[in-house]
Amino acid sequence: PATNTLSGTKVLLRNISHKWRQDDLHSLLRGIGLRGTYTSISLPPSAVSRKPSNKGYAFVEFKDYSHSYRCRELLHGKQIDSYSSQKFIEVVLPDEQQSFRPVQMKRLPSNADRFI
Repeated sequence: PATNTLSGTKVLLRNISHKWRQDDLHSLLRGIGLRGTYTSISLPPSAVSRKPSNKGYAFVEFKDYSHSYRCRELLHGKQIDSYSSQKFIEVVLPDEQQSFRPVQMKRLPSNADRFI
């Protein structure tokens, strides 16, 4: 497979513990043998929590699609014993991420106040 972003190297990890930090993800990936196969981790912070936390998902940019696929083989459906989380990790490959798009806010029509 090609190694550019068009081939899909950014993986979405869903259902991770909200308490995880980037260090936790680095440790997890190293622990399953993926050290050196990725270039970045994005762990969006939660804006609604009073304590530091994430939104329950992360993106990992791999160097090659084969590493993305290997990540899925090793983690998808696995329960990680960390922070007492009962969640099962879902690994979403790049070509499957079409359904995971942020909701686009649309401007209401000028007469919308009649219906509210």
